[in-house]
Amino acid sequence: MHKLITIFLIGGCLLLFFPGLLMSNNAHPPGKTAKATAAPPPPGCIGAQGTIPRYIYENISGNYLDRLKNAPNFPQSPDHVEYLSSLQSSYNWNNNYGSFIRGFIKAPETGGYVFNLTGDDYCEFYLSTDTLPSNIQPNDTTAYIPGWTGITEHDKYLDPATGINPQNSDTIQLVAGNYYYFEVYQKEGGGGDHVQVYWKLPSTINQPDWAIIHGSHLYEYACDPICPLAGTPCDDGDPNTINDQQDGSCHCYGTPVNPPFPCIGERGSVRTLYWDNIAGNYVSDLLSSPNYPLMPDRVEFYDRLENPNLVNLSEYGTRIRGYLYIPESGQYIFNVTGNNETKFFLGTAETPDPNTDLIAHVPTYTDHFEHYRFAEQTSDTLTLNGGTFYSVELLHKENSGSDHFYVFWKTPFARDTAWHVIGAGNFFQYSCELACIPQGTPCDDGNPNTFDDKYDANCNCVGTPCSDPQCTNSLGYTPYDECGSTDKHSNSAEDAWLSCQPAPSPNPARGLSHWIHYDFGALFTLDQAQIWNYNAAGNTGQGFNNVVIDYSTDGTTWTELGTFNWAQATGNSDYQGFIMSEFSGIIARHILITALDNFDGSGCVGISEISFSAFDCPPAGTACDDGNIETINDVYDASCHCAGTPITNACVAQDTILNNTPIPAGSYEIQATITSAGTVASNTTVQFIAGTKVTLKPGFKAERGSAFLARMVPCNVVPVQNEDPTQQTEIAEIPEKTDFSKAFLQLSPNPTRTWTSIRFNVPQSGKVQLAVYSSSGQLITTLVNSFRESGTDHKEFPAHQLPGGVYYITLRTAGEVITRRLVVVD
Repeated sequence: MHKLITIFLIGGCLLLFFPGLLMSNNAHPPGKTAKATAAPPPPGCIGAQGTIPRYIYENISGNYLDRLKNAPNFPQSPDHVEYLSSLQSSYNWNNNYGSFIRGFIKAPETGGYVFNLTGDDYCEFYLSTDTLPSNIQPNDTTAYIPGWTGITEHDKYLDPATGINPQNSDTIQLVAGNYYYFEVYQKEGGGGDHVQVYWKLPSTINQPDWAIIHGSHLYEYACDPICPLAGTPCDDGDPNTINDQQDGSCHCYGTPVNPPFPCIGERGSVRTLYWDNIAGNYVSDLLSSPNYPLMPDRVEFYDRLENPNLVNLSEYGTRIRGYLYIPESGQYIFNVTGNNETKFFLGTAETPDPNTDLIAHVPTYTDHFEHYRFAEQTSDTLTLNGGTFYSVELLHKENSGSDHFYVFWKTPFARDTAWHVIGAGNFFQYSCELACIPQGTPCDDGNPNTFDDKYDANCNCVGTPCSDPQCTNSLGYTPYDECGSTDKHSNSAEDAWLSCQPAPSPNPARGLSHWIHYDFGALFTLDQAQIWNYNAAGNTGQGFNNVVIDYSTDGTTWTELGTFNWAQATGNSDYQGFIMSEFSGIIARHILITALDNFDGSGCVGISEISFSAFDCPPAGTACDDGNIETINDVYDASCHCAGTPITNACVAQDTILNNTPIPAGSYEIQATITSAGTVASNTTVQFIAGTKVTLKPGFKAERGSAFLARMVPCNVVPVQNEDPTQQTEIAEIPEKTDFSKAFLQLSPNPTRTWTSIRFNVPQSGKVQLAVYSSSGQLITTLVNSFRESGTDHKEFPAHQLPGGVYYITLRTAGEVITRRLVVVD
């Protein structure tokens, strides 16, 4: 369960520019984590001397460089370009962005050089042995920062025991007059941000001071021109397309007037449907929900094929459906990461075939950028045709704890060999979607002159127009956000906390100090914190400057998270603070924040507010339910994942027959077959485990309130940990007169104006398809298309999405085909 903990105890950016900086907006030519290897540049890549471009990529959360390097528009399409007269950036550009600098250094002397890197947050510096980017080793940084430093904090990460400082390079031999290719990467989460590269020349190597590399030694990288941002209007020269746009990789193309598939829809936005309140870790849990696929609980729109885990929700499933346009012919490779199970399908038909078109799969869970945990995460190398639409579908299931999914690719037009998230510039929505958000669900209709927006009975998001005369006068109408917490903080001293007297710290190592101690009352796994420094107008200098943060599970034993430099508040009433993501992943009940100093040197230190985002994480060994009926003794592990021990078959007999009598409670584990015509009484739990077959004969029933489970588990074989429907059956509340030996298909209500419930029985395990057809026989939608165990199931169908008329629901099982007539009334 996700919890947001907000503590109102203590209340962003200071924008400074260094001399000699020029700014531009996506104009002008221009790619410790693994670096992508670039191709050798053509001759003549050494450009102008004196300034060097810094490419800036906005709206990338977190502190880690993987988020920058895997972004869809990296490195070819930055949002902004900043021109530097030295290898020193501006200060406090923004929050949640990354930057990239590349070019050449011309050595002024022959001999040994040492380089030093400072920056905020994570940064890396690479130096080639010559002018070729390919001579930078992928996993060998020249210098790096595993967190953040101050602008002149050259030795923050120096290890006194070993003398190793990752901010420093080794002594590198350079030749006067030669050019050396370099790259600088920087990722900013929240707070202050900057990056600098210093050096010591052969003639100054023994001196204590570092010098920033000046523009007189720097030359632009003049190859690989910038691509326009995805969505930029263009003209592809084809009269048979409309809405021509750039895709962010220097390709201009539009939407065909006569598309190859009639359901190719809007481009540039990834429509993502969510089904809530579904337990279990596996995609099959989503597919078996009665509300899937046509009754989702909510919809979100993203600019790329990812959900990067921003709110840590639990027990939901996700589906993305659409079309991927391939701009160039060549070889493509796809990769998925996710938590929990994630499947990605790619096909050549109007929609992918779930039985043949699965190309990448996370069977349990991975971290965000853990590309190689499972072999099946990565597709085969696929030869795709340029100018072609391919249908795609993503299915994702989250149970508890952290949650995310990403779809990456490697393409023939990429400028490096890194995995990149697929951007919405190459994605077209599936326009024939029948899935319908329930009536009354809040939404945003995009119209500022309406309020109380909700989905109506026809699945349209509509609002109530505001009343005259206010609404008819555009100057008189002001839309307001719904009541609730905002990112802004007042500048009143009364809304802040101030300490002017040091006190003994709960952590003896901090001694007498100014500190704040948070006790959440239970263990939580923290995600991030939003911090508003002391924002009292005229007194922001009393805010926390350098701070040390400790955390503890019991309030006695403390672990240091690190020392951090917080940005000074603005003192304005619209101050929005900053995000601190270093809390992500720690398990704690207690947080201790100690001020080392403030900004003005006075004796008082304060803060306005801190809001922690966290989710429950029971201790390892705590009992849970992993949603997999193939396991027992489910417990949380140290990483907050719930997993159980696979069930085995004890095989106590060869076969067993349970006659038409009450079946005693318990587990029946048989080597070959179980045959039963008995009764599972109310308040009784019965489990059949057979090696080859479970047969439920006419007369078998499970009374209301009973629990009956049947599964196939061969003797002495541990079943594979998955949730494929072929591995399990669950039967509950079965009508007494149901005949399990035959397939049946029931529609209720019928006729209908709104929804109809489709109930069906599968008498024999095998391939099952449940589909809806028009009166002319045209396929409208498929509700089930997978292998299923025998048993009953049902699906909810939004009939009001269809025009009034006659439709046919068809059930195909291993041995039978049943069709029922459905009448939809306007």
